[in-house]
Amino acid sequence: MHAQIGWGVALIGIAGIALCLAVSSDQLSILSLLLPLMVCTMGTTIIRPVATTYALGLHPERAGAAASAHNTMLFAFGGAASMLLASVEEMMPMSLALSFVASCLSGWLLLAYLSGFAGEVQVDT
Repeated sequence: MHAQIGWGVALIGIAGIALCLAVSSDQLSILSLLLPLMVCTMGTTIIRPVATTYALGLHPERAGAAASAHNTMLFAFGGAASMLLASVEEMMPMSLALSFVASCLSGWLLLAYLSGFAGEVQVDT
């Protein structure tokens, strides 16, 4: 489980670095923007199912309420992040790239924390 999350976070980081390089080279094209976004989407789709399973597995008796709260937080934080990124209009591609890198770093930190925490709590997956 942690390996799958690690690979997804790594893909998001690679996408951020690739997008930073594309923006820095001043040769933006549809392909140079689309490829990093596709890599980031692959990383996200690798992470979401296993992270949701892990989170809901901690308290299976409250899975319905947890799934509802998860989806609400997903849309709320997604909307807030979109608003924040859109407010930096003149540097939109770079701010998007830096947010990918920041997501990667925070994901690695959270994964390291959960790896230490997983020894204390057993989750059936």
